[in-house]
Order: sequence, then structure tokens, then C-alpha cells
Amino acid sequence: MKISIGRVFLVLSLLAILGERSAFAQSEPTYSYTFSSLTAGLRQSGGNYKVDDFFLGAINQHLSSIDVSITFTADSNTYVFTNHAGECQGSGGVFTIGPTTIDYFGMALVNVLNDEVLASTTEFTGSVTEESVGDVSFYAPSPNTFSVSSASYHSSLCDAYYDAWETLSVGVPIYWDGPSSTLIGAYANTWHNDVFWSQGWYTAITVTNDGAETENYTIGYFPAGSGAVEGFDPTSCDGIYEYPYGSMSVGVSDTWAINSATHNLTTDILLAASTDVLRQDGFFYINLDPVVGGTEPTAYIYPNSSGTASSCGDACSMVTSCS
Repeated sequence: MKISIGRVFLVLSLLAILGERSAFAQSEPTYSYTFSSLTAGLRQSGGNYKVDDFFLGAINQHLSSIDVSITFTADSNTYVFTNHAGECQGSGGVFTIGPTTIDYFGMALVNVLNDEVLASTTEFTGSVTEESVGDVSFYAPSPNTFSVSSASYHSSLCDAYYDAWETLSVGVPIYWDGPSSTLIGAYANTWHNDVFWSQGWYTAITVTNDGAETENYTIGYFPAGSGAVEGFDPTSCDGIYEYPYGSMSVGVSDTWAINSATHNLTTDILLAASTDVLRQDGFFYINLDPVVGGTEPTAYIYPNSSGTASSCGDACSMVTSCS
């Protein structure tokens, strides 16, 4: 899924409710995370390839910017990292990105294969540590949840890469951030009609009101990195930028859902046409009015079942060596 650091993860999550009339339980962000048993690279058999990959990220829930460093530590102290320009990076099996500044209520995303790890049969195995400068808390769900492998071997590296990611189907963690009184969905994406990711993915979200009164929800989406929704007209490849939020009122014991081919993040929040070329990674939020118990949100990433490849975007380019 095809993101870079310039451009944020558990199983389906229901929030803990303290009582019918009480607020949500506060999720507990921290300032340092270490994730282990991670793998990225290629496996080869008879001249054919499988791909292993993962991505990770950090969400800044504060109203001021924070700085976060991401350190890869390989199991082998001779492992060599790279960047997308094919330049060798790191030493002693360790490579640190950043510190990278994440704007207020913003996100940084890191895709691993082709950006930090070479598309070679010397796979990265090891751990990743995300840590803020000044011990400022942030959210960083486990990249183990967003790890993929090709289902079968392919003669083409790009086909193996596509096979690994295209079937991604995973539940997204949702956090209750007490200080901001906001539900934070730790990842959302919609890739469609891209030159390489023709089908891509969409994000399905539901919000069920099990409280004692009608709730008014405002839901919004923030792209990772620059903060601009990246969409394109397929005929001209000119940029399309939409205002990414909507609101709805949900009665008692009722459910609001964007979870079908015609009602999802793309059409309900980004307000994009089915023919638009979309390359979006980011996160979503939900505000409640009133802030009382009874709300149960869920979110999933699903693969699209169809799409049309356009000329907008970058075709597959695998970095197999560095210097």
C-alpha cells in the first residue's frame, strides 16, 4: 500500500464503556513503542518470488506538533537498509528515520519494502521502535496487524508485491482520546483506479448508538503527511481536493454505516466520484454530541472488487540493490 514517510492498526475494536450515562474509557497512548517479529523482503523458489511486507505509523492526537523517530533493528548486525533512491542506509543492522515532525492532529506513515528494505532475498527480520522527542504521548498501533505475504509465488517481483497487498482485509483499531473527546480510527484508506493499484481498497465504518438518547456524530478524515486529499481526474490527471467530513444523527439502538460499494469513505466522506483516481492513506475521527456512553464504532479495510487502471500515478518500481 503505497505510501511513504511524507504521506497510521490490532483487530476489530469496540470501545470500553464505563456505564450507560458515562464517558468512554480513555485509551492509553505512550511515548515509546517497540514491535518485534517483523519481516519484509523476498522469498525465492525456482526463480519465482513471494513478498513479505508491513507498514507502520504514528498519530499525533495533540493540538501542537510532535517529533517522532523510527528505528529499525535487524536480527543480523550486518543487515543493510536502503531508501527509495537506492542509497544504502544504516550501520550495524540499525537504521533510524527522523525525528520526523508530525503536525497537530496529524499522521506519519512508513511503508517498509522499497523504502527502508531492499526488494531482495536477504529479508529484514527484526524489530521497530517508535519514540517521541520529549516523551510526548502518541498512538502507534502494531505493524504486525498490517503485515502481508504473497499468497503464491510469481515470476515478477511486481506481481508478487501486488499479490501481497491487494488482498489486505483487516480490522482497524479505534481509540477514545479523552482530552480531545474524540474517537480516533487509527487508519483509513481508499485506493482506486490507480495505474498500479487499479482495484485497491476501501474503508468500511459503522457507528452504533446503544445509548439512551439520539447521538449526533461528526466524522472526518485526515490524510497522512501533507494534509491534502490526493485524488485525480482520470482523463487529465489534474488534482481533485474535497472537503473531507460529514455529519449524521443516529437514533437509539440504530446504526449508521458506510460499508458497501456505494456508501463508504470514498463516496460519503471524500465525496469522490467512482471514476476518480484515489491514492489515500490517513486516519478518521468521530466527534459525539452529547459525549455519553453507548457508542460502538467499528472499522475495516477491504479490497475493492473492481477498478480501472488509469495513467495517473507511478507504476511498480522495485529497489533491488543500493550503493
